[in-house]
Amino acid sequence: MNKTDKYLIKKVIAIIILCLLVVSNVNSQVLPPDYDYADVFDRVIRSRFDIQTNRRLDLKGLNPYNVYKVVQEGNFIFFIGDENGVFAKQEDKDRYYRAPENPKFEECLRLVARMYQKDVEIPYTFPVFINYKNCGGTAYCYSGRLKGVQEGKSSTWAGLIIDVDIEKNENVHYTLEDGELYEGLYLAEVIAHEIFHSVFWNERDHKVYPYSWISDEPYEYKPGYYRYPSDDLGLVTHFYSGENAMMANGGQPIQLYVGHFSNAFWKTDDKFYAYSWRDNRAVNHLGKVSLGIMKDVGFKLKPGVDIRCDKYTGYLFDDTEQIWAQVLEGDTLYVLEDKIFDNGQYYPIWKSYSDYTSNEIVTNNKYLDVRVKDRNILIVNNGPETEVFVYDLSGRLVDRKIVNAGNMEIRVGLPGIYIVKSKNYSKKFFCP
Repeated sequence: MNKTDKYLIKKVIAIIILCLLVVSNVNSQVLPPDYDYADVFDRVIRSRFDIQTNRRLDLKGLNPYNVYKVVQEGNFIFFIGDENGVFAKQEDKDRYYRAPENPKFEECLRLVARMYQKDVEIPYTFPVFINYKNCGGTAYCYSGRLKGVQEGKSSTWAGLIIDVDIEKNENVHYTLEDGELYEGLYLAEVIAHEIFHSVFWNERDHKVYPYSWISDEPYEYKPGYYRYPSDDLGLVTHFYSGENAMMANGGQPIQLYVGHFSNAFWKTDDKFYAYSWRDNRAVNHLGKVSLGIMKDVGFKLKPGVDIRCDKYTGYLFDDTEQIWAQVLEGDTLYVLEDKIFDNGQYYPIWKSYSDYTSNEIVTNNKYLDVRVKDRNILIVNNGPETEVFVYDLSGRLVDRKIVNAGNMEIRVGLPGIYIVKSKNYSKKFFCP
């Protein structure tokens, strides 16, 4: 080997080393603090994991180097962040942890994916990013947006942070059978809830009315404290009127509380997206209202899925626009019996009664009696003049009358369940 050959070999080796250093630097995490990773995410994540999707993952603001586990189920792909944080601009990365090395956690993610894909056609891969924070709360949505038609943009992803100590808390359940009762927290429901935020970000594409009908901006009710305009009980802040969601709720708007379903949905199949109160019965599928919203924002439902429902769920408002009752799936009625004011807000006390054909009185009135006569409402007033309101169970005011002493009949027109209200008197009855 002559000197020229040796020189060329050294030159080639030097070039190879230089190339390796360049590649190493590109793949390192020594990047500008405002780097959004969009131009490297797809390449880096595929070099580290077997990604079973053809969708190009040019995702902004998500650090592929801090993903340590991938779970894929159908068109859902879950990226699990490590203790350094998968969300690029987190300010509290030192508080994050790896998710528990528990096979039930992966089963939980797969169940969530099946919950969404059971009745909905998912047209593209849903990237879902999860970080685990062990500090004893619940969970919250980080960012992202999911639409029914693939946008071809980096915005179509969902992100959430699990803020629960699921290793130490005995009352956290990963997966449950549909309908199974439980105590504590159902993690699959929590994750499904946070993902739905990324669907419901599209609510502004449809009509969302504020409670006050004047402004949907929060106001400062005392120095440093803000809230949205709502009823006195603080149960409803907005009304969503997407066509398909209303079709699934007796034709009535969906009552919201700060971007969630109101707590009136606490015992329905849509309870997973209620604001803060949910029945302890596992529901491993999306309810009709949730499916209606999925359809409103562009998703297609699978053949044979029917979301039409004539049963209404929501709160009932009196003529002063205050809540006095709530209806659950068109029959079960909860009437406001009292409210306690504490620490700047009201806490409601409800009394419930149901049974489709029963006539039940929630609060008595020694002067007033209401009966059914010849398919009409017969009001018997043995006291002073009073105003009477008649509602159907969708909250619609059917009639209102000033009733003097004596008898008065009110014709309702259609058979069904009705509520008569007069001051603190309420009665539910079936009119055949």
